[in-house]
Amino acid sequence: MLHAIRQLESQGVCGPFEPAEKQHVTLAFLGTVDALKVVPLIDALRCALQRGRRFRLRFDLVSAFPNERRARVIWAGARKAQPAFVDLAENVRAASRPFAKLDEKQAVLHVTLARLNDPVQLVRIDLEPREMSVDEVVLFESLPNGKTTRYEVVERFPLTLQASSPERSR
Repeated sequence: MLHAIRQLESQGVCGPFEPAEKQHVTLAFLGTVDALKVVPLIDALRCALQRGRRFRLRFDLVSAFPNERRARVIWAGARKAQPAFVDLAENVRAASRPFAKLDEKQAVLHVTLARLNDPVQLVRIDLEPREMSVDEVVLFESLPNGKTTRYEVVERFPLTLQASSPERSR
């Protein structure tokens, strides 16, 4: 997403920009999960994702939350909903609901590029389309780190090259 950040900088957006190691696509925000529920959550996610297939995402848009007129969070995303992302997000959310209080807003495919201290009007950026391979789901814990946060990996769930079927296993 460095290309999008460079375009924003060239248009006068000062950031602060998210470092590459913190850039990710969120499928579900789980909030605080009780320590006793972490292992059952991991087991439920493993079960839900065991037949998950790898896919590609296309990023072709720069936009903002809450809106482009008062941008506080600038992100790269997609103009069109991508069914593989929507399905994966719903599978993760369904598996997680018994263990966490989810933010139930519709999943929006995006990677956060900047979190602004003061809102700005977002300038139009013509983002050259880029693709990203999705080959795993990662459960992170978000931890305080000074004025920001850091992410620590709790568990990784690899996605398969193709979905298994009963016919293939015979």
